[in-house]
Amino acid sequence: MLLVVASLLVGIVHVPQHQSLSPIDEYVYVDYYDKVLQQGVVREGEEVGDYARRELGCRGLRILLPVPDDRCTTASTILDDDSRFPMGGITSADIYTPLYFAITRALAEPLILTGLIDSPTQAGRFMGALWLAGAALLLYLALRRLRVSPWIGGGATLLVVGSLPAYWYTTYLSTDAPTMLAGALLLYLAIRFVQGASAGWWLVGAAPVVVWLKFQNFAAVGAIALALLFLALSRAVGAGGWREFRRDRRTLVALGMVLSAVSAQLLWLGIRSMLSLHIYSDQGTAQPLTGDTLLGLVFRYLVGAGQGVGGPAGAAILVSGIATWVGVVGVVGLAAVSRSSSSSASLAYGTLAMALVLGPLLAVMVKVTTGDYFPLPERYGLSLYPLFVACATLLVRERRASSVVLAGLGAVSYTALLFIGE
Repeated sequence: MLLVVASLLVGIVHVPQHQSLSPIDEYVYVDYYDKVLQQGVVREGEEVGDYARRELGCRGLRILLPVPDDRCTTASTILDDDSRFPMGGITSADIYTPLYFAITRALAEPLILTGLIDSPTQAGRFMGALWLAGAALLLYLALRRLRVSPWIGGGATLLVVGSLPAYWYTTYLSTDAPTMLAGALLLYLAIRFVQGASAGWWLVGAAPVVVWLKFQNFAAVGAIALALLFLALSRAVGAGGWREFRRDRRTLVALGMVLSAVSAQLLWLGIRSMLSLHIYSDQGTAQPLTGDTLLGLVFRYLVGAGQGVGGPAGAAILVSGIATWVGVVGVVGLAAVSRSSSSSASLAYGTLAMALVLGPLLAVMVKVTTGDYFPLPERYGLSLYPLFVACATLLVRERRASSVVLAGLGAVSYTALLFIGE
């Protein structure tokens, strides 16, 4: 109950302060959110509708152009002028399935219909607190299954609730709102599976769902799959070798997760291609993909998964620093000190390996599928952050003083987050 209240409070405190649109694509997310109940899917090449165009004019764009301008109008002469809007008035949100937008709009609709919140955009933003609460509950339940005490588990979970991603992505309309929930869900199901519950095929079924929420959630799918493979491999050594490894249920589930996630994404790409209007938006962010670029991406998601947008200032500096140290020390430390055949070591190995290969892997995939490379934001590794927190908690689980420090850092991070202002 306390974690749910803490999650809701993040939205209650920060959403009313957000007058501008988030610079992280909220303009096109507002458009998808506005259209999803009427038309379901936003197509490639589709024009952004009048509602989102007015919202951009009336609210401005945080950091980049926060001042309202003459696009805050119902005049068709302005709203129909594509040259006045980003990317020539064409959406870039067509790459996403409607899953996040449909769920968020359905949850927000009672607030809109009853008039409790007069702005559909604000109503949708408040729903981010529910995604955050789901992430908190699943991570807490996962930690409890790992024999972490209630108060230590609760304090550690506040590292997620009180993180910069919670501020930037669950208090605005953002496809990253369910990302930490996706990571926490897969972690919880994996722990249940390893502990003997028949949750293996739940993992296989959950993998495509989290990928349809946002493809970058594949980071968590890959990390959990690698962890299961590492665990199966460690148990197969000396117990039957390669034959035993191939027959291990953990191996089968890991491969099933990856296959179902990739198949789901390919299915969506096929649907998107069939619906395409064959008009392409240019975001003007293309850059050459070089060897130096790939090397620079190796550590990006190990240190950046729990970060927000831009350089932190004020209270955000404290929140950012805690997330960086907890993430790096947690996963690297657990990998270093755990017995190699243990479940803890496998989780650390899988998470660390995925964090290191994610940047180069995504860069190559973007280049191959779109023909262009653009700088990858830190939020693409966000689904790994609940796994980082779990690793940090496991690292200090048997050390009472260190556990109290970790829980205290969660409380400090959460408190600091509430004092971040727009």
